[in-house]
Amino acid sequence: AQLNVMAGTTSVPLDTRNEVVRVKESPVGNLIADLLLEAMQADVALLRGDLDARRAALRTLATRTGSEDETASALLLALADGDAEVRAQARAALARLGAAAVGVLLAEGLTSPDVELPLLAVELLGELAAQGVGDVGAIERALLRVLNDGTQRRALRERAAAALARRAPVEAEVLEALVRATQD
Repeated sequence: AQLNVMAGTTSVPLDTRNEVVRVKESPVGNLIADLLLEAMQADVALLRGDLDARRAALRTLATRTGSEDETASALLLALADGDAEVRAQARAALARLGAAAVGVLLAEGLTSPDVELPLLAVELLGELAAQGVGDVGAIERALLRVLNDGTQRRALRERAAAALARRAPVEAEVLEALVRATQD
């Protein structure tokens, strides 16, 4: 394999300096995102370092038509973004998706290996259940499983308890689980 073979050319310089690629949209970031889109046959590619691009992609995702489940899955990842504006936009867009977001939050958000994502999913599920969005019974059962699972991190169990407590009226089963959780 030869390393000095030209693979292509660009009409603009591909500046890879941190002060360029970490703070704004850049030609090299666009190239990498385009390559990811092609390789993954995806609709959207987000690069962590390009804040303007992430914000713009999120605005596009929040208004796109198409598969609500795919949109919710992409928005779910943005919930744990390092930028507060991206997180807020993702949260609002997921809330607008309603039932489709609930399904994704239950299926992917609670089981994510990411440390932050399950915490955020539990909070949003609690808010959606309190508003009567989606299958409230399924949300409550999932939150009860988290609350009663002693292998879960304490912070996650506490957020599940807070999410369940937001719901009024609180059913006897939920109240008993909340009492048990406070005795741990």
